[in-house]
Amino acid sequence: MAVGYSDNRFDWCDELIEVKRNYSNDECCNIIKNVIKSQKGADPSFVKEICSKDNASFKFGWYFFPVYSTNFRVTYNWDEEETKNKGDYKVTTTTHNTNTNTFNRDFYKSIYNSCCPNLYVGRNDDRFYKLSHVDDLDGNIYSAASVYSQFALKEAMENYAKSEKPAIGASYLINGWSVTVFFVPMVNILYEFGGKTYNAVVNMHNGRCYVNYVVSKAVEEKSKKTFLTSVIIKSASILLSLVCFLAVMYNGFWAVLFSLGLIGGNIGATIATKHNKKYFYNEYGSKGIDIGLKVLKSEIIQAVVTLILMILIIIIF
Repeated sequence: MAVGYSDNRFDWCDELIEVKRNYSNDECCNIIKNVIKSQKGADPSFVKEICSKDNASFKFGWYFFPVYSTNFRVTYNWDEEETKNKGDYKVTTTTHNTNTNTFNRDFYKSIYNSCCPNLYVGRNDDRFYKLSHVDDLDGNIYSAASVYSQFALKEAMENYAKSEKPAIGASYLINGWSVTVFFVPMVNILYEFGGKTYNAVVNMHNGRCYVNYVVSKAVEEKSKKTFLTSVIIKSASILLSLVCFLAVMYNGFWAVLFSLGLIGGNIGATIATKHNKKYFYNEYGSKGIDIGLKVLKSEIIQAVVTLILMILIIIIF
């Protein structure tokens, strides 16, 4: 048994599947070494030290990560109104619509997306092992945060069903569902550099991973400057939209509406573009500092579009 007590957190699920382990500890260590070598902005001394370590010097923690594969049926109901002229009168007819969709959707949480936990490789007949109970796993669950309760998974399915509504006013009801949990083998690998401990998580089934590494001093400096530039460009876009509003605020309802829309669009774009310092560390760390303005592509597009729309609004109104 994986633990000294019976784990009942998956007893409500329809089927439990253990996913085949395809990579050994040595192979996982070599995977993260190759990833570290490929990071163009990684600190050279970090790369040299970690990649020269004997694989036996790394520390390992083995876990199973749960992926909830769901099949659920959703019934949508909504009314559509149509108004037609009939002589001197307008006649409105209401049509009631019912549609039932079946969705197959994987849900998982609290894992790095680069580990691709629901990417299964190999033949169906030799990559999965059916379990009678989760206690049959030879290892522990990845983390408590990665486990869905029945209520939380039902809520996740409802949110997905809501996002797929065929009409804005449609009601929806989940009227049948099943859940199969795939337990994917993961290994957390620890390694030390400069008195600090770093980690990597490797999917032992498909070889995908997340690797924590040290960036070079040049990447640190470039990231700080680029982050500041990003803030300046976003602020300039919002400022331009405010200038547009002030220029047309007395020119009628539509002028005010479009200018306010421009302000709202800029604020929304700024919130949606989550380019913090960590983002630029990752971009420069993996691709190097010579990638130019590509890393600020979304900010530049936002500023250019804002300027064009500002000019059009002022000219038209």
